[in-house]
Amino acid sequence: MQDFFDFLLWLGFTMISAAGFGFSSAIKAVELTGLEFMTLGLCTSIACGSAAFLVFRCVGRRIAGMSSRMGRAIPMSNASLFSYFKA
Repeated sequence: MQDFFDFLLWLGFTMISAAGFGFSSAIKAVELTGLEFMTLGLCTSIACGSAAFLVFRCVGRRIAGMSSRMGRAIPMSNASLFSYFKA
């Protein structure tokens, strides 16, 4: 099931980058044929979508790792804190 969610997340990032490429006006200044423009858009959207997906996964795993390490820390109660300073 996780693979399916990963695919949907990658597809979402790819669609967002394809929409961003389609609405950008920087590429339209270059004289490209229709097929060249579609090929460039496809390659750009797949590359940007994959890069965004990988960055998102890496950052998500780091945050999850930090939160699990923080959850493993044993909180000191007041009684153990006072016994620590008495010794």
